[in-house]
Amino acid sequence: CSIMEAYEDVKESSGYALDVASKIYNTALIKIARQIDTWVEGVSDPVCTEVRNLGARHDFPRPIVVFNPLSFDIEMPVRVYHPSEKVTDCDGNNVLFQNIRSSRSNDSHLDTLFMAKVPAMGYATYWLSFEAETPEQKSALTCGQADDVFFMENDLIRVEFTKEAGGISKLVDKASGIEYANLAVPTVIDDHETDTWAHNVFKFHNIKGLMDVKSIELVEQGPLRASVRIKYTFNTSTLTQEFCLTEGKKVIRVKCKANWSEQFTMLKIPFNIGGTDAISTYEIPCGYIKRPCNGEEEPTQQWADITSTINGKRAGIAVINDSKYSYDCPDTTLRLTAIRNVIFADHYSHRPDADFNFTDEGMQRFEYAIFPHEGEVENTEIMKLAAKFNCRPVAVAESYHKGSGRPQKDSFLEITADNIIATAFKFCEDGSGDAVIRCFETQGKKTRTYIMCDMLDAAFKVDFLPHEIKTFRIDAEGKVDEVNFLEGIVK
Repeated sequence: CSIMEAYEDVKESSGYALDVASKIYNTALIKIARQIDTWVEGVSDPVCTEVRNLGARHDFPRPIVVFNPLSFDIEMPVRVYHPSEKVTDCDGNNVLFQNIRSSRSNDSHLDTLFMAKVPAMGYATYWLSFEAETPEQKSALTCGQADDVFFMENDLIRVEFTKEAGGISKLVDKASGIEYANLAVPTVIDDHETDTWAHNVFKFHNIKGLMDVKSIELVEQGPLRASVRIKYTFNTSTLTQEFCLTEGKKVIRVKCKANWSEQFTMLKIPFNIGGTDAISTYEIPCGYIKRPCNGEEEPTQQWADITSTINGKRAGIAVINDSKYSYDCPDTTLRLTAIRNVIFADHYSHRPDADFNFTDEGMQRFEYAIFPHEGEVENTEIMKLAAKFNCRPVAVAESYHKGSGRPQKDSFLEITADNIIATAFKFCEDGSGDAVIRCFETQGKKTRTYIMCDMLDAAFKVDFLPHEIKTFRIDAEGKVDEVNFLEGIVK
């Protein structure tokens, strides 16, 4: 916490750091993409060294290179800023896609959303055709409206919404058969009694009211993704939640836009699962921690979870976030703290009539995701889901060129165990040219894995203890040493 003016300094300094990192990242991706052979015979006559992506005739497919920065394979939707009639992968196989409304215009401009499969810490090339016969697309994703109920459904879950419920009226996990009700209903909490830091206050349960639903509409209905948008008001504050379900996926992505003016309030998004013997779980650096469901506000990183015994089996809901790091869990309800709008730098002081600055007033955008699961959350893929939610693939619209012969699909790192994730793959800080790979175990299990990197001419076997973090230093000859966090620079 700080005074409002300090955030202007932070915005500038962090903006500079993000700009530098973005330029380095962009340069690296383009350098790799330029090495890929994306030439199409006939795209230019006479043959030249390069033809720009949109410089060819419309009957030629456009190459899009999708990069995966994570240490495991991914399969998830990717958006590019062109409409398409057909999408294929580098082997010529048809890829599930749909055209969606562009954010850049209020008319008929469209983008393409397609399902990309990209290998670990690697890339894959896809081809978008502007003039082609759209192939038949097989999908189990359905959506629609029946009376007052809006719904989205795929092979794994069914989600229903009603204006009366104010959010998700029903969520059915098809694998377990468990049904959850009345989820994600925005709840406003009165927060007049605390200061900026809420010193000595650990529970925020004074409910001021629920946000009013103004409208529900089905905004996307395609073979790849369906979306339902709900708009809310509370006095002069507004909130939009757009719930998105993807074909073949169990995660519901929720895109939020809030314009908040309600002073001395919190906005919480609750998920009540019912059941008995509930336990809440929160991500911590390279691990997780179990906490009692006592209603106290708790910090977390990318996700939190509530699991209980329901109909004789353990099941629950994890809530992933992209920028909101506090939850509470009274009994069997996990609540994401989305907004806390109190006065800057207020130490339980006298509050005279003044035009105070409030911490969360105004416009903000954020996202969270809902993941229903069976069993304890640490035995699921929650760590990978959270990583994919916060570190998404990058699509590069590439030109036509021969490159240096690099294949249209490649991976720079392979880790054979599903519960081992790499958090760093970089050069050593001593300038030696050695590479450093840092990994951790995600599920609390003893694990043996193989780590392979052709680029470094290295392949090795390693054993991890539960929750263990390990750092490996690889020299130019492919020799591997296990080192500490100081990378072996300090012995």
